[in-house]
Amino acid sequence: MGFKDVIQLIRIKHWIKNIIIFIPMIFSLNIFEKNYLILNLICFLSFCFISSAVYIINDLHDIKKDKNHSQKKKRPIASGKITKKTAYIYLIILFILSLISALFINYYVLLIILLYFINNIIYTFFGKNFAIADVILISIGFILRILAGCAATDIFPSIYLILITIFISFFLTFAKRYTELNTELLSIRENLHLYNEKILNRLIKICAFIAIILYTSFAVGIEVQKNIITLQKTQFFYFTAIPFALIILRLLNLINRNIESDPCDYFYNDKLLKILTAMYLIILILVITLNLKSFI
Repeated sequence: MGFKDVIQLIRIKHWIKNIIIFIPMIFSLNIFEKNYLILNLICFLSFCFISSAVYIINDLHDIKKDKNHSQKKKRPIASGKITKKTAYIYLIILFILSLISALFINYYVLLIILLYFINNIIYTFFGKNFAIADVILISIGFILRILAGCAATDIFPSIYLILITIFISFFLTFAKRYTELNTELLSIRENLHLYNEKILNRLIKICAFIAIILYTSFAVGIEVQKNIITLQKTQFFYFTAIPFALIILRLLNLINRNIESDPCDYFYNDKLLKILTAMYLIILILVITLNLKSFI
């Protein structure tokens, strides 16, 4: 067992999904407050630990199927590089670290972490075998991340923020199912037989365009105040809708070309997507800075 095997076991590259925890803090203009930043960093780590624990449970549950898959058989548990006993030890350590770090913030974050864990247990053992139910359970995971970010920073989110999260998660999950249809997973994953390319293609586009519309409405109408996100006009936030839409459209293009089996990998491998993401972040920081000056 090497260091790379441990990294692969806990799937560090998937920690990128937990970045959305910072969204409530950013849009409420608390990004430059040290205490809130520390609490969100701890919350981020807590979700990283619990999500890695969930990945280990998933690998332990699917070990037989993974051994029959050309790529997944290389995973540490399926390949035998990490034993089941060692995997359980890492699972327990990560679970405890997640609970301790969540408890350090407050009981609300601890409750959300436990709900996230339960939601993923349901997904691993039952939900992922049913079409649509699997997508809903995954979207719940993203909603819980947003709520954890709100709880860590004592922020009340707008319904727009929740809806945007839901439809982006729908978009990415349907996209993952779409790319999986052309892989050997079709023969070993039951729920994939309940989907087809035509339906998934339509669902992906519908969710993508709804996400763009919702974000644009949110950006045009957002008002940022301390500890609250409401929907009244604030200057310049609508500029962030342009790179956001371009990111979604670029993802649509890559998904239709079936370049990767997991849409999250595009953010690591596609240069244009990296540029668009950087553009979004730069514009967002500039807008937040301008609004902070006017707020102060």
